[in-house]
Amino acid sequence: ANMGVTNVAAKATKHEMQQLADEMGGGAIRSDILMKSQMAIGKEIGTNAKLNKKDLVTMNRLVNQGKLRMETAAKLAKISVRTGKSLKDMTKEIAGASKAQQMKNGLVLNEMDIMDDVANISDLLALNLGESSTKMAEAAVNARKFGINLAQAESMSKSLLNFESSIQNELEAELLTGKSLNLEKARGLAMDGKSMEAAAAMLEQVGSSQKFADMNVYAQEALAKAMGMTSQEMAKSLKDKEALIKMGAE
Repeated sequence: ANMGVTNVAAKATKHEMQQLADEMGGGAIRSDILMKSQMAIGKEIGTNAKLNKKDLVTMNRLVNQGKLRMETAAKLAKISVRTGKSLKDMTKEIAGASKAQQMKNGLVLNEMDIMDDVANISDLLALNLGESSTKMAEAAVNARKFGINLAQAESMSKSLLNFESSIQNELEAELLTGKSLNLEKARGLAMDGKSMEAAAAMLEQVGSSQKFADMNVYAQEALAKAMGMTSQEMAKSLKDKEALIKMGAE
């Protein structure tokens, strides 16, 4: 019933998953996770959609070994179907690009978080990145470097494109914080669909968490609003960014 198909079809799928588990063997292949994987794929792609056996087994291994969350694996599988790459190759590319970008920036990140960020990327941002798993992984790492994720970066970038309100928010933030802001470069990047670069150009002007904490509540809210964030989101991003820098140094 959970699969949105008849009991006969569900039993047939269950039997098929058991046969696949028996065929592949090994403790990393479990029929119950194969079944859950198939259900998750059905939810993401379509009720009766099925992955090829190779990708389904890859998905099973990654989930069973604790390397991916089920929902994340299903979303990545959806992207792999769209791009024509195998799930195994795509996850390897994401992991490799993520590690390389972390080393380049002296970061230590949770790989599951990067996989989550790539899995939840919007169709528009994925398109702007050429649907390249390498570029998506690099963008996800660059976002985390600033204490945000790709979804937040895209939201911040979009806020800049409402020119009238964005410029007004920028002027109010300057008045209340005494800071000199210049978001023109960020607006240009946002217009080009470069969400991560736009968000970075914004956050580079914010300063430290201590300086943010020293502001009064009105100034905090104004600065965050100019960046397309809430004051709570900004406080978290600053603390997370500084924690990552500290972890990288250690």
